[in-house]
Amino acid sequence: MLIIIQYPITDLRRFIEYEKSYLKFPQWPFPNDSEFVRGMGPVRYRRAGGVNNWVGESKICFAKQSIKIDNSTFKSINGIKLKLKFRRFYFDGIASGKFEIAFQIESNVKYELRILLQQIFNINVQLKIPTQNTEHCNLINIPRYLAKQYIFATSYLNKIENNINNYIHWDNPIIFIVSHEYKDLKIQNNYNKQILTLNYPYFVTISHSLIDIKNKQIHLWHLKRSDYSYKSSEIARNIRIIILKLNSIRSTFNIILNSINQEIIIVKSLSLQSNILQKYLLDIIKKIDQVEDNIKMDDVLMIVKQIEEKLTAGLKFDILNKLETIINIRPQILKKIEDYFNKIEKYNLLSKNSKEIKMSEIEITNVGNGNVFKIDDESISIIDSFNKVNDTELLKLLIFINSELENIKNSFKPDDYINLKKDVKLLIEENKTDNPRKDRNIFYLDNIKKIITKTGEIGVPILEIVDKVISFFK
Repeated sequence: MLIIIQYPITDLRRFIEYEKSYLKFPQWPFPNDSEFVRGMGPVRYRRAGGVNNWVGESKICFAKQSIKIDNSTFKSINGIKLKLKFRRFYFDGIASGKFEIAFQIESNVKYELRILLQQIFNINVQLKIPTQNTEHCNLINIPRYLAKQYIFATSYLNKIENNINNYIHWDNPIIFIVSHEYKDLKIQNNYNKQILTLNYPYFVTISHSLIDIKNKQIHLWHLKRSDYSYKSSEIARNIRIIILKLNSIRSTFNIILNSINQEIIIVKSLSLQSNILQKYLLDIIKKIDQVEDNIKMDDVLMIVKQIEEKLTAGLKFDILNKLETIINIRPQILKKIEDYFNKIEKYNLLSKNSKEIKMSEIEITNVGNGNVFKIDDESISIIDSFNKVNDTELLKLLIFINSELENIKNSFKPDDYINLKKDVKLLIEENKTDNPRKDRNIFYLDNIKKIITKTGEIGVPILEIVDKVISFFK
């Protein structure tokens, strides 16, 4: 059994004029092999590799120097042997980071989950703060010390100011347990929980619950495997990495919104910080929202999307509703995000190639005071669905692209804009014919895409629509 504790971090310095205080190395999210995090450890490739989608994370910091375990409280818990599996740190290069510590447990006895986790969080640790004293605490109280360690590990020491704590935030931990049904510790979880079972070919059961430890409410995920195959192992690992990644970026997203609302982040219109903030929030929203047309969705991401929708219903919508409130308060800062949601609302029915997990009827039964979602199907398969978009809808979309290009006319070189309008005109004329030619459509669209790409960030929303149109012809 593997128990992973994640401590999410948010660094707001790149969104304010305080940004000169942070070190430019490591160059996250893909540092050089020779780089390291001061006081934590070297950057290395993950031994089992990253994840082949937007998650990535092929390189992480092996943070063995960050936390030292006090052996007197660690060797075993009431006869259950513990092994320190890893200490890792990862940062996305802008604002969202996470520290993860994992324990391997070897036992086949029954144990009450709450007691086990309380005793793990009581483990005493030492944190070496670069150029400072060593701090002593237990794992439940470690976040504020990790924040201090992070500040000294990532900052120019002569530029650390007293108010820097306003811009570095640690969130409550999250727990992720991975176990095997037949060979691992039998834990008794009496908390309200929701369970989702993925049968052949995954053989995975995953549950989510909220537990209270030392007056902190903590999200607990438990992924249980019932198969020994490589496929089952790979799926379980990728689900775990993605869920932990989503947790850290959600935490950052929430902290950024709070900081805007509280005017901790005050961004000047058209400033570099404003552009970074808008682009970053738009990127996070796409990942949280998990709209297939806006990020590349592979099979595992689709599984995680279904898991979250079933087991943490409402979480995504709560945070997106919070965003809407902040947009109303700071519309000049978040215009790109507002534009994104407007386009999603207009075109979410035009998706051609959305993927979904095919499930049978869901039977809901009581487990203690919680719910169990049981999938009564021999298998859960990933299928492609094709929704034909009629010619009238497509033509309207092309005309909309034409009007949007008018709005960013000044972003093009004169010759590029002339060629662009020519291609758009030919494209519209082609699709007014009785039999539009696929090869001509793709030719014009590729030309249009190449020219819009030259405008950089301002052309991204239109490029997304162009990609949608291209998908109609493939």
